[in-house]
Amino acid sequence: MANIEEARYQVLMSDDGKTLTLARYAVRNNQRNFVKIGLPPGATVWSASLSGKPAKPGQAADGSLLLPLEKARGGEDTPVFVVEILYISKATTWTDKGKVKLTLPALDLPVVADWASALLPASFPSYGGYRCISNRGLLCSVVGSF
Repeated sequence: MANIEEARYQVLMSDDGKTLTLARYAVRNNQRNFVKIGLPPGATVWSASLSGKPAKPGQAADGSLLLPLEKARGGEDTPVFVVEILYISKATTWTDKGKVKLTLPALDLPVVADWASALLPASFPSYGGYRCISNRGLLCSVVGSF
């Protein structure tokens, strides 16, 4: 068995479209040596860790990252461990309509549950505050509270 019990994304967005993303994955594994992570085009990895210890990602033939996984013995109750990656990327710049496209990593393991939040720039046109709504499809829409 190899799966991601929970994927959590925290995204800090700037006015010019730069995004700093922290991706945290709670992983159960007794089969795989690596997880393949496809970052948005042009993304730069700042750090990666496995169970709180620094990890050096490899690179797949298609340019995706390969992060090492801990592996439990077969037949054991597979424990959960955390894989974390912090990266910076460039998204579209803010528009006057308040829409921006956010691309999150693609994974080669099934994800049981996911969650995303975004911190928005203070200079974003304000109508009294904004909140982030996340759904199962990992879309984060920014809506004003009027």
